[in-house]
Amino acid sequence: VILCFVLSLGVMTISSFNRVTAQVPSTSFVAIQNYSQGNLNAPVPDWSQITFASLPPINQNAEFVPPNGLSLNSRSIQVGMTADQYLKLGDFQDSLYLQNLTLEQISSSSQAKYDLSQVVLKGFGLIREQTLGSLVETIPGLGDFSVEQVPPIAALLKQSNLLGRSLNEILKWKPNLADLKLGSINLDQFSIADIPGLKDIPLENLQQWQNSAIADVPGLKDMPFSKFPVALVTAGAIGVIDIAYGEKESDRANTITGSDVQGFRVPCQKNCAYAELTGTEALHGKQWISGKYQKVKGGSGPLAVVNGGKEPTGRHPYGKAFKVVIWDVVESEGRVDTAIFFRICHRVFGIGKTCTPYFIGPIPFMSYHEENPILVGLLDNEGGATTGASIPQEVLDKAKAVGVSLSENGELSEFADTSLCGSGLGGVDLAALASGISGIEGGYGSAGYFDPEAGGRGLGRYQYMTFRDDVRSIIAKHPGGEDFLRRADINDNSSAYRTALERELPNYFTQADQDALFKQDQTNNIRIAMQQTDPTTGQPFTGMRLIERLGQIHFGGANSAIDGGSSDIHGRLSIHDYGKELARNYQSASKQSSRDCAGNGKATGKMIYPEGANAPTPPGGYFGADRGDHVHAGVDFSVPMGTPIKAADGGVVEFAGRTDPDGYGTLIIVDHGNGLKTYYGHPSQINVKTGQKISQGQVIGQVGAEGDSTGPHLHFEVRRNGSPVDPMRYLPQESRQ
Repeated sequence: VILCFVLSLGVMTISSFNRVTAQVPSTSFVAIQNYSQGNLNAPVPDWSQITFASLPPINQNAEFVPPNGLSLNSRSIQVGMTADQYLKLGDFQDSLYLQNLTLEQISSSSQAKYDLSQVVLKGFGLIREQTLGSLVETIPGLGDFSVEQVPPIAALLKQSNLLGRSLNEILKWKPNLADLKLGSINLDQFSIADIPGLKDIPLENLQQWQNSAIADVPGLKDMPFSKFPVALVTAGAIGVIDIAYGEKESDRANTITGSDVQGFRVPCQKNCAYAELTGTEALHGKQWISGKYQKVKGGSGPLAVVNGGKEPTGRHPYGKAFKVVIWDVVESEGRVDTAIFFRICHRVFGIGKTCTPYFIGPIPFMSYHEENPILVGLLDNEGGATTGASIPQEVLDKAKAVGVSLSENGELSEFADTSLCGSGLGGVDLAALASGISGIEGGYGSAGYFDPEAGGRGLGRYQYMTFRDDVRSIIAKHPGGEDFLRRADINDNSSAYRTALERELPNYFTQADQDALFKQDQTNNIRIAMQQTDPTTGQPFTGMRLIERLGQIHFGGANSAIDGGSSDIHGRLSIHDYGKELARNYQSASKQSSRDCAGNGKATGKMIYPEGANAPTPPGGYFGADRGDHVHAGVDFSVPMGTPIKAADGGVVEFAGRTDPDGYGTLIIVDHGNGLKTYYGHPSQINVKTGQKISQGQVIGQVGAEGDSTGPHLHFEVRRNGSPVDPMRYLPQESRQ
């Protein structure tokens, strides 16, 4: 399912666009339209007319050499190249989500009109990396076709004795053929239509999709940005360029520029060419510094070291797919030229997303003169925040739609990957599957026995073993995580030692970590199981037999014998028995999962406690307590990390995501109607999204310590008509259960 999301800010909405040439004397290297806010009209890109191929050529060479340990290809970017030639699908995995597209969707939306049956396979670069086995695994039903029905595969096999047999039969008979690559044959003589179903699968189903250049996907370079799975954000404040200052300026601190690493109020000491803004009170006197001279920290993860860890200072008024930078400032002409910069991103299993700084550019964008309006993006009360920055409470109250699909950095919420609600591949209820495995293995804080033969210890709800590289990488990313791993790998299975590990575990292998890994792990396991044959039926695993096989794979590994009799070191369950027990647990859990994941949005009028603890509100956590710089607007429930957060009453989620790092950190707001709202601060995991209907008692997240917090707790507020009121007035006063 392809979803398009846009950010709405009250009167500053996409509906205010007028599809006409902007009535300002600016020069643009891209198609433009108007964006209106009050009496101001700023030129903004018309994304329905802009494609990767139509963006101006790059003006500066760039080299990318991946750091040691990352299996990425180097890139050499030359002046004159267009974006489709040097950018790859993986660069936009968490911004534009191009990997969700199919070839059929691209062909129907591309400005280049073509028939997929006429596109030669060689024109689809990714096909060269696919093997016979990977295609049968990823294209539904392909394995049922005979060799001669798939001409490219017939050419790949070159064995007449295989004719008349289905691909599934061939791979079962000769498993080594699964490794044959399509890149080994002449692909000029075949079209995309010669592989049934290829045009209908998401690009992400194909091997090595992250490394595919945009230009190597037929039609993608000519597909308008507005047609991408996640639309570019166009939102925020409009300023007016008051004065253009050259690079001789220095010591400028009233800035609204920087990076998502350093924030967007980074001062400039020297060579401070900039545009001074006016137009609104919030922007009067603010300085947009030129990135041609000022560099700021950028990037994330291992790739953050690229380009010395630096990128031009600038802003993100259109989201995180690229960065907008003031480049040349010609003071004598009162002219300001902007450019855009791209970055390279990759998602590494066990590490997550890692990105270089925005260093690929400049790509000419739009030029302005003094008195021209310019879109600057979202602002906080000091002017700094841009689309992609932390959204402060002041903005939240004015912009309910901020969290519809976006996190604070303009991308899909990072919490989306940890939510287990909804069906996975094969219709598997992931929440019920997780609950079923937990019923066998334990809770999020469980530390299992150390297995000296395997060289690891099971941790958490799913008992992931510490010898796994992905588990070790996830734990090691937390401060002190490597020390915890060393302690977990000590062969001590005493009750006291395991209890000590369990006290520490939530700090290093959080519930969000475990659920995200589970979701990714089980998606792979489902793919594996669905390609195997159930010996009891002779058909692929489906229904409850699929659940049984998933349990067997989770317990014994992908290569474990189907319905096998082997057991673990404790001899408690065989592979066969583990699958049977999981299936029983799954059937019971699926009923509760349906209730937990589908709320009715109706308030009962009587609140319940929002967490499961039975302790009173701790001293210092009371409503109205003096916190020095502010009065406490809610109550704090001191409960362990990962404790489920329950909706105090039914309603609609108004906001769910990250907010100000010096306050809530992360926040869920539920609107119960009649002017009554509840706030749930500091969660480590968020299980709901903005706009979702929820019921009283539904689990909406897990307790954490995000933002301004001295330890795990739930900050709970009740607001009536926007003003905080004492939550204890609304909660039951009898003994808590």
